[in-house]
Amino acid sequence: MENVHERQIKKLETDVAGEFVNHQFKELSNKSGFIHVIAPPYTPEHSGVAERVNRTILNKDFCLLLTSNLPNHYWSEAINTPTYLTNIIPIPSKRNLSPFQLWTRNPWKIKKIHTFGCKVVFLIPKHKRTRKLDHVGKIGILLGLNNDSSYKILKQEMNRSIVEEVKIKDHHRLIETTWVFKTKRNNNNQIIDHKERLCSHAFSQTQGGDYSKGFAPTGKLNALRTLISVAAASGLNSEKLDIKREFLNEPIEDDVYLMVPQGLDRDKRNVFLKRKKAIYGLKQALLARYHQLSTWLMKLGFKISKEDSCVFYLKEPGPSWRFLHVDDIEIFGKNLTHFKKSIEKKFQTKMLGIADLILGIKIIHQPESITLTQSHYIDSLLDSYGMSNCKPMATPLITNCHLEHATESEKKVLQSLNINY
Repeated sequence: MENVHERQIKKLETDVAGEFVNHQFKELSNKSGFIHVIAPPYTPEHSGVAERVNRTILNKDFCLLLTSNLPNHYWSEAINTPTYLTNIIPIPSKRNLSPFQLWTRNPWKIKKIHTFGCKVVFLIPKHKRTRKLDHVGKIGILLGLNNDSSYKILKQEMNRSIVEEVKIKDHHRLIETTWVFKTKRNNNNQIIDHKERLCSHAFSQTQGGDYSKGFAPTGKLNALRTLISVAAASGLNSEKLDIKREFLNEPIEDDVYLMVPQGLDRDKRNVFLKRKKAIYGLKQALLARYHQLSTWLMKLGFKISKEDSCVFYLKEPGPSWRFLHVDDIEIFGKNLTHFKKSIEKKFQTKMLGIADLILGIKIIHQPESITLTQSHYIDSLLDSYGMSNCKPMATPLITNCHLEHATESEKKVLQSLNINY
């Protein structure tokens, strides 16, 4: 208000919401010189105008969700549209000017507004089109304006369905499912991502019934250490990437029937889920993922190492290696740009940058060497057992250090202090 219109706020009345009743807001009111009046709790009539506007906007929000057939968790996106409309509709008592015009003194371009939830076609960037005949656009759902020059669009994922509802017969074997939530951290123990996965109880699968083959190779730790050493000695770049939902991309041969997971409607009688693609936890999921990645890498010219089936190498134009371990891929080579572009076109990939944390091993890159350490893992173990402040001791023990059995009195003292002796 002061910066745009050079008019000072003299009095501001709010409810008892936490964003208004705190030390920072009190400092702001003292610094700006306005009086902050807090309405009594449970008295919305003190802020009747604001409450009525909020109710009107919220009712419009519900209508938009209903007509667009979008789930309720998109309410925060939908509410932006009635808010925009409220600000651009002319007010008769204000000379038919809208709140936007009164505030900015500029007219609003009504052509920017489109129906919330309508189907739209958005442009696919050129670098993400793999072939000449690929479509230049994709169909999405409009979620309103993002800012004055762009829109928010919900991209419709194609071919991502991994299960379908079916009615089973008595001879079909059912497998329980569960949701697994995981917090992913970097080498500094900072949270970088939250993941959720639908997993099956693989321990209830039977070979010959639910699956025929379940073994899949996983990268060996010795092979990874060797590749890190070669990269350090040869001056090669090493980066890490993650294929999002890698198990959900590959169909598998066996018919698997799943129980409906918790959180979904389990009231439908005799309706269960039939798996169409691999999901986490299935015995054959790792094998399907390995076949998918190995086949694609070999099409690029890579060969499988005889020592480790999860190590792929390419000699020309320069030596480079790829290391697979479940959902992690480490790439080693001089120029990795072309490979990263290729894998982004094939899979939905997240580039994690320089490989500084692999399989719980922290990698410290130095000008002439690479150091491998698991100090962060030791710290996390100490935190888990409440021993972060324990006294460190040398290991192996100090030379000529002789240990003696504690006496009965010493044992009682140590036990009273809850100390292991």
